[in-house]
Amino acid sequence: MSTEILLNARKFIERETAKRKRQKPRLTLENGHGAIYHTDKPTLYGHSPYDRGSVLYGQDMRCWLGCWDSWDEARAELKEFGLKFDDLGENAGSTHLPIAQVVAHLPDDDGEWCADDWRDE
Repeated sequence: MSTEILLNARKFIERETAKRKRQKPRLTLENGHGAIYHTDKPTLYGHSPYDRGSVLYGQDMRCWLGCWDSWDEARAELKEFGLKFDDLGENAGSTHLPIAQVVAHLPDDDGEWCADDWRDE
């Protein structure tokens, strides 16, 4: 059993729930995909809005919590541990967003808004 991943997920849910009374954090099981990595292994992510002190305030934060070697093992352990999650499946999309899209509302170094730059990726 991948106890560390499951404990990370539970800690994430508890921490983010304590911070936010209205919006509950969520978990997704999907192919691992980030800005600098991609894997077909089932990967668990936690999702919750960024805090007030962040320039990304209000946008969805995506936190890597861990991965498994097989989809069946991941699903079984998550269910056994009592964690609710959105199962995006082996062949589904990803919740990953290109970094340029995430920061599109911020000005670049010259003070120009880069809102449309991410569309070129």
